Amino acid sequence: MFNKIEKVCDIRSVLGEGPCWDSVKNKIYWVDIIKKNIHFFDFNSNKSETIELNKFVGSIGLRKNGGIIAALEDGFYFIEDKSKTKKLIIKVDENINKKRFNDGKVDCLGNFWAGSVSYEENLPIGILYCLTNDFKFKKALDNITISNGITWSLDNKKMYFIDTPTLKVDVFDFDIYENKIFNRKVAFEIPKNLGFPDGMTIDVEGKLWIAHWGNSKVFRWDPTTKKIIDKIDIPAIRVSSCTFGGKNLDNLFITTAQRGFAENIEDYSEKDSGYIYMIQTKTRGLDTFRFDN
Repeated sequence: MFNKIEKVCDIRSVLGEGPCWDSVKNKIYWVDIIKKNIHFFDFNSNKSETIELNKFVGSIGLRKNGGIIAALEDGFYFIEDKSKTKKLIIKVDENINKKRFNDGKVDCLGNFWAGSVSYEENLPIGILYCLTNDFKFKKALDNITISNGITWSLDNKKMYFIDTPTLKVDVFDFDIYENKIFNRKVAFEIPKNLGFPDGMTIDVEGKLWIAHWGNSKVFRWDPTTKKIIDKIDIPAIRVSSCTFGGKNLDNLFITTAQRGFAENIEDYSEKDSGYIYMIQTKTRGLDTFRFDN
């Protein structure tokens, strides 16, 4: 089903995460949480650039009017990719010295959802927030240990969500106009031998592509049958997230890590870990939604 997997560029992250495709500029963005950087690769010029932030960066989204919205360790920021400057939107005081932001994504109406995690990654004190496109700030879910994969069903009536240590993919009813999630259920469970579910995206057939941390794979899951229907082998153990991109939105971009945030020993023994990879699939994803303020 798949062509050969390949590295996008030579940038090597310690903890690569949050890939985000810009179909207008033909760029792929991603973050290195530990190094506090945003990276992007321009397929028009075949050049990569880095934005240094001096704060842990959990996730990013694109803005409709240009630039980036980012969930940094202490709040939400606008980032200008040309000037590489940042501007605070909302500070999240309860994060300071306790938590940082992790995975996040923009929904189809241009609202930014991002979840937090304790620095130790073992305390259920994380919160999933929604920053609306008119700058209202809401708490949508609490008691999260490691807030990770977020995506929405094709009709935007469901939201899928991953709290990694639970080894489950949960599904909520989603009120897109009120920015509310409710009626939480388990969509399916992940067998422990398959690694930990991390970042996630959806394709045009409604199937979920999930990065499995610790198992060198991205699995394609059918949320209706709760079965794996395909897999991609990745040349790194710690697979963190994935998103669709490319001219036809049929390339899957996959981030990997050399180590996790809370790991004490830096493990650089895997020579192919920490890179962002791409592989062409036989399906397509959705275009990236943008924060619309």
